Amino acid sequence: MSDYYGASIEIGGKVSRKNIEEMVSIINAHYIGQIGFEYGEESEDPFSADALIERITSEESLSFVGNAVRNGWFPELEQLLVENAIPFVRHSEASVEADTEMRVFTGEKDATYNATDRGDALANATQLNHFLHLIKDGRCDEAVSAIQEITVGHVLPPMRIEQEVA
Repeated sequence: MSDYYGASIEIGGKVSRKNIEEMVSIINAHYIGQIGFEYGEESEDPFSADALIERITSEESLSFVGNAVRNGWFPELEQLLVENAIPFVRHSEASVEADTEMRVFTGEKDATYNATDRGDALANATQLNHFLHLIKDGRCDEAVSAIQEITVGHVLPPMRIEQEVA
């Protein structure tokens, strides 16, 4: 049995018309009535590739939000994005069973963090111990890099639609 929580996902990077059509297919199969472009505007109507292209053209990104998304994740959509190396940031709101969470996929690296309600990543005790061990071992550059991974803002590249080659 699934629980439903608030969640948002912002997508950036280069996409093809085929990627957009695959997103539309997944959204229409799994998320109708759960998500929209703005909170409180969850759509009961199917999305179209043309509507997504219009949104990408005007916003340079593509964001979906929902007050009641299954487990606060978009598993089918996230899988498609990872398989096609399309960057995204997903925020899942806290619930009784789960903390606020942020997943960041850069197109290459994939990481999930506990987060604040504002979407800032939090370091857990295991990560802090890792940072301390790196510092104690004199590996300060590695410690700084590891800390920066979770503290530096996660800015997505602007979303661009690749032109099809004839």
